[in-house]
Amino acid sequence: MERLDEILEIIREIREDIAYMKRHRNMLCGMPILEVDEVCDLLKMSDRQLRRYRTSGQLVGFHFGRRLMFSTAEINRFIERVEMEHKQKKSLRKAIHNL
Repeated sequence: MERLDEILEIIREIREDIAYMKRHRNMLCGMPILEVDEVCDLLKMSDRQLRRYRTSGQLVGFHFGRRLMFSTAEINRFIERVEMEHKQKKSLRKAIHNL
């Protein structure tokens, strides 16, 4: 029975890996990369806003042939920066309000 559980666990992990690979077809050096439309969907923003962030240097992307791509690591760093800035602004507003 334990052997069957091990086999089922391995099958579950393989299915998860396949699903992950289907979602991240584009890979660069083993790291998933996203196209503009995928990043827009993920961050819930327009194509134009995404390009503004890139132009201003807040979000780093790169061209792969003609396509503009973003690494998932860079997207995660961007999200962390935005969250940190939001927390700082919130604490500053709270400090000003308490004066």
